[in-house]
Amino acid sequence: MVSKFNPLYNGQQAMIQGEAALKQSHRDDFTNILSVFQEGDKAAASSVKPTMDKAIEKAAKVIQEHSMMIRNDQKNTYVDDSYLLLGKARYYKREYLEALETFNYCVQQYPDSKDYEEARYWAARTETRLGNFISAKDKFEKMYRSERLPKKLKGDVFAAFGQLEIDQKHYSVAIQLLTQAVDKTKDRDSEIRWMFIIGQLHSALGNDFEASEMFKKVIKKGPPYELLFQAQLNRARNYDVDLQDPEVVMDDLRAMLKDDKNYDNRDQIYYVMAEVQAKLDEDGLEEDYLKESVRNSTINNNQKGMSYLKLAENNFDDKMYTVAAAYYDSSFTNIDKENPRFEEVKRKKESLGELVKNLNIIITQDSLQMLANMGEKQRLRKIEEIVEKEQEAAEEKRREEEMRNSNPFAQEGSVTASNQGAVKGGQWYFYNQNLRSVGVRDFTNQFGNRKLEDNWRRRDKETISDFDGGKSSDDDLEEGGGVTASAEEEANGRVQQYLANVPLTEEAMAKSHVMIIDAFINVGAIYKDNFQDYHQAEVELKELLKRYPDLELKSRVWYMLYRINVLAEDETDAQYYKNLIKQEFPDSEYARLVDGLVAGGEQDASKAKLYYIKTYKSFKESEYKKALKMSDSGAVAFGNTEQGPQFLMVKALSQGKVGKTESMIATLTVVSNQYASTEQGKEAARILAQIGSGKEEEAKVNEKPGSVATEQPEEKEKESPYKVTDNEQHKYILVVPNTKGLVSNMTIAIADFNKKYFKNSGLKTKAVYLNPSEQMILVSGLADKKEALSYVENITQQKVASKGLGGAAVKHFVISNTNFQTFYSTKDFEGYESYYKENYIK
Repeated sequence: MVSKFNPLYNGQQAMIQGEAALKQSHRDDFTNILSVFQEGDKAAASSVKPTMDKAIEKAAKVIQEHSMMIRNDQKNTYVDDSYLLLGKARYYKREYLEALETFNYCVQQYPDSKDYEEARYWAARTETRLGNFISAKDKFEKMYRSERLPKKLKGDVFAAFGQLEIDQKHYSVAIQLLTQAVDKTKDRDSEIRWMFIIGQLHSALGNDFEASEMFKKVIKKGPPYELLFQAQLNRARNYDVDLQDPEVVMDDLRAMLKDDKNYDNRDQIYYVMAEVQAKLDEDGLEEDYLKESVRNSTINNNQKGMSYLKLAENNFDDKMYTVAAAYYDSSFTNIDKENPRFEEVKRKKESLGELVKNLNIIITQDSLQMLANMGEKQRLRKIEEIVEKEQEAAEEKRREEEMRNSNPFAQEGSVTASNQGAVKGGQWYFYNQNLRSVGVRDFTNQFGNRKLEDNWRRRDKETISDFDGGKSSDDDLEEGGGVTASAEEEANGRVQQYLANVPLTEEAMAKSHVMIIDAFINVGAIYKDNFQDYHQAEVELKELLKRYPDLELKSRVWYMLYRINVLAEDETDAQYYKNLIKQEFPDSEYARLVDGLVAGGEQDASKAKLYYIKTYKSFKESEYKKALKMSDSGAVAFGNTEQGPQFLMVKALSQGKVGKTESMIATLTVVSNQYASTEQGKEAARILAQIGSGKEEEAKVNEKPGSVATEQPEEKEKESPYKVTDNEQHKYILVVPNTKGLVSNMTIAIADFNKKYFKNSGLKTKAVYLNPSEQMILVSGLADKKEALSYVENITQQKVASKGLGGAAVKHFVISNTNFQTFYSTKDFEGYESYYKENYIK
C-alpha cells in the first residue's frame, strides 16, 4: 500500500505531467507525414528531464525499498508497475537503449503480470525508435495475434505498428493498421490525428479521392484549428477533379479566405487554389493564384518561397528562362534553408543567373553597337529616350511599392473591427497585426490609397505654410533645383554613362564583338550542360555562326554542335558537324575528339576544363569542403582527361586543409604513382618526400591551374591510415576476377542471398572497378562492425562466394565507410589486411 499510494503514485503523476508537456511542445511539420505520437523533439525531451528524473527516482524507490521477493516470487505487485514506469521515463528522455533493457527485463521477469503486454508494446515502440525494424515487427505481430492484449491497449498497439510501417514506407500496410487503431481507440484526439495521417498516406500513394474523403471526415470531427486548417487544405489539394466537381472545393477555399482566423494563412490557401487549377490544366489561373499567394504572404516566408518556386518551375518548363531566373532568385531569398529543396533552388538560381547575365551581355552590346552606327545627334536623342523610359518604369515601380506599403493589408478576405474584439493578450494596438489591419482597411475604404506625407488631406499643398517663418513649401526649392534638379542630374548621368559605353573606336568595337561571341558560347554551353535544352543550345550557336561566318572559334562551335546532336541522338546532324570539323580542321584537337568519341566514351574536354576552373576557384576562396566535394566528383567524371590529375591534386590539398591528413597522403600517393610523368605527379612526389622527411614547411606547390598552392599539414604520418570506426556503417567486399559473365553472376547471387537472409536490412549490391583484372562486389548498408562480421559469417557458411568462384580462394572482407575511401584511393590490400587482422580477426 505504501508503494502504491506514495512513491509509485508520485512517480505516475510526474509521468502524466511530463507526457502533457511533451504533447504541448510538439510541433508538427505538415509538409511531411505526421508522427503517430506527439513526443516533441530533442529540446522538448531535455526540458522534461527533471520531471522524468523524478518518475525514475520514485520508481527506483519502490524497486529498491519495497521489493518483497520471497522464494523467487515477487509478492509486491507494484514492482512490475515501477519497472514499466522506469522504462517509459527513460524512453521519453530518449535513452532508448536503457529503456529497451528495462522493458525487456519486465517482459522476461513478469510474464504473468497484468503489465506484460504493455511492456511488450513499449519494447516494440522503442525498437522502432532505434531502427531495429525486424525485431520490432516480430513483437508487434505477436501482440497483434495475442488474445491477452487488453482492449484499452489495442488502439495504441495498432497505431505504433502503423508507425513502424510508415518508417519503412510501407504505406498501404500502415493505412490498414491505423484504420484499425482508429476503430479501437477511445481517445478522440488520437482518433482525429490518426485519421489525418491516413489521409496523408493515401495522398502519398496517389489515391486522391480516398485522401480527400478522409480529410473531409477529419473536418467533420471538429479538430483543433491547426489540424482543421491543414485538413481543409489537404482535402482541396487531393480533390479528384475527374470524379468530383472542382467548383465545390474552390468555393470552400474562397470561404476560407474570408474567415478572419485564416488571415495570415491566406498565402497557403491561394497556393492550394493554384494546385487545383493545375489539375484542371488552367495555367493562366494557376499563375494568378500563385501571385496572389506571394502578395498575401505576411509571416510565412517559406510558403512565399515555395510559391515563387512553383512560378519559377512553370516558367522554366515553358523555357521562359529569364522570367524563371527572377522567380528562382526570389524563391532562394525566402525559402527556409532547412527546406529539402533549398539546395536545388540554389543550383537553379546560380545556373539561370549565369544564363541571364550572358543574355544581357548580348542584348546590351547589340544596343551599344546600334548606337555606335547612328549619327551623333540621333544617338544622343535615342539615349535620352531610353533614359526617359527607364525613369518612367522606375517611377511606376516606386508608386506600386508605395501603394503596397501604405496599404499592406488591403487584400481579399475583409477583417472588420466588430468581429475582432479586444486586443489579445494585452498586446498594444500597433503590435497587433489583426487590429492594425482593421485600421488600415477602414482608412483605405474612406480615403483611398494615400501617399505617406504631410498635409495628406489637402489636394493643393502649395498654400500650406511651414513652421519656419511662414515660408511656403516651395520656398526651399530653387527653380530647377531640389527634387527636379536631382532627377535631371540623375538623367544626365545616365546619358553620359550610355555615351561612355558606346564603342566608337575600332578597338572598342572589336572588344564588343568578342564579348558577344563569348556570351553566345557560354549561353550554348549552359543550355546544353545545365538544362539539357539541346534545341535552344543549337539555336544560339547557329545564331552565332550566322552573325560571324568567319569566326576564328568556328571549330569549337562546330564541336559543341556535334556534341549537342550526339546527346540529342540526332545522328544525321551529328555526322554533318563531324564531317565539317574533319574537312576544315583535320589537325585540330576537335578532329581527334570526334574520331574517338562514342556514346558513353571520352568526356568533353572543354567541360572538364570549365569544371576544374570552378573547383580551383572554390579552393582559392578557402571553401575547402566545397572544393573537396567538387574535386572528388571531377576526378570520377573526368579521370581520363588532362584535368584528371589536377582534380586529384585539389582533392589532396583540400583534404589537408580540412584536417584529413591520412586521406591527403593517400590521394597524393595515387597522383604520384599513377601520374608520375605529369607535373602534378612530380609535385605530389615532392610533397610526400617533404612530409616523410619532416620538412612540412617546405611542402608547397606553385599557385597555378593544375598545381594548387597551399601549405601542408604539420604532422607526418605515424600510424596506419585506417581508423577504428566500429560503430560506423560497413561494406562487405568480395574481389572477383574480371572475366566475362562472372561479375554479373556473382552480383546476382549475392543480391539473392541478401534478399533471402537480410530481407529487411536495406542492403545494396553493386560491382565496382578495381583494376584491369579484377572487380569488387560491394554490399553497402551494414549497420556496424558487429553486423558486418555477422554478415561475413553467414555468407561464408552458405558458401555463396566459394560456389560462384568454382572453389577458388575467396578474397573477401568488411570495411567501414571511412576506411573504404582510403582503401579505394590507394588499393592498399597489404596495409588494410594488416589492419583487418588486428582489429577484426580475433
